[in-house]
Amino acid sequence: MKKQYLISLAVLFITFNLFCLNDMGKGGSYDGYSMTETGVIELGGSGSIPVPTDLTVSDITSSAATFCWTENGAATQWNIEVGLPGFTPGTSSYEQAYPLVTENPYTGGDLTPATDYEVYVQSYYNGNVSIWSLPAAFTTTVNEYCEASGANQFVHITSVAIGDINNPSGASPYSDYTALSTSVTPGDTGIEITTSCNYNFYYTDLGLWIDWNHDYDFEDAGEDLFCVSYGNGTYTFDVPIDAAVGDTRMRVRLKYSGDGCHGPCGETAYGEVEDYTLTIGGGTLDVPTNVAITHDGTDITLTWDPVAGAASYNIYSSTNPYAAQPWTEVTDTGSFPNPEEWTVTSPVVDTFYYVTADSESRMLSNPSDKE
Repeated sequence: MKKQYLISLAVLFITFNLFCLNDMGKGGSYDGYSMTETGVIELGGSGSIPVPTDLTVSDITSSAATFCWTENGAATQWNIEVGLPGFTPGTSSYEQAYPLVTENPYTGGDLTPATDYEVYVQSYYNGNVSIWSLPAAFTTTVNEYCEASGANQFVHITSVAIGDINNPSGASPYSDYTALSTSVTPGDTGIEITTSCNYNFYYTDLGLWIDWNHDYDFEDAGEDLFCVSYGNGTYTFDVPIDAAVGDTRMRVRLKYSGDGCHGPCGETAYGEVEDYTLTIGGGTLDVPTNVAITHDGTDITLTWDPVAGAASYNIYSSTNPYAAQPWTEVTDTGSFPNPEEWTVTSPVVDTFYYVTADSESRMLSNPSDKE
């Protein structure tokens, strides 16, 4: 059996195998060898920081993982680096770095799904750092939605129609129709979906869920669209203004017997589940209007009317009003005392400005008139 040891001497990192013979036999023969206890050996002067040990990884998802370790000194801050197997920590070859974290365990995000990783941790204390710990390996999961189905298709969906989707279907516990898609835009209202089923019983319930923020679940606010009795009808829903742009999952569930629609996950005794793709387009916000400039001798202030759905505004400038757009963005050179007001020190030459509206889901307006 082999064991890895760390000897910490400022920047010294030594890994070695330590064993001792036991049960020495006659004639120089022996029955085996045994290991000494695992530990961290700290040598050197006051600059030496004990190395973190026992690094483990848990709660692994498609984009995040939780790291836990043993702190062997007095450190309350740590550096964590995650990279592909074989990467060298401290050399900018990582995929994600989490510097000077103050939590142990710590959950790191922005990882790539279905990827093999190694993680290292380093202690930071009083301006000094330890050497990096031994690595821990882990693999992120594949982005997957929860499973859902009906055990018996005594009642089942016979058609779903929404936008470009018009899909007649037969009985099945679960059907993946994500190859079929239709488009909506953040802020759309009154989107119609028409469904039908083979038996329109009173105890039949129809539910609809949409993953608006693309996080592979239906648990966020507003993602449970409706639960209605019967399965034949036309129903409407609205698209949140902050719905994330791109392809996402729409789930339709028909269930017989029991209260409610059961939820988007798991198996019901009777019924069926069908999944589709909903493409959320970027759309266009209204153009900012009534843009005006005032001057107090020192500063200029731009004002404009609010734009519905705008989370922020972008301001562009040019000394040539006929220059091709986009002009130079100057938003970060001023301040926003109010959402629809921007102030900056007066430029030394004649300068022209225009404003665009921007939403959190990256819906952009066309430029305002130039001022």
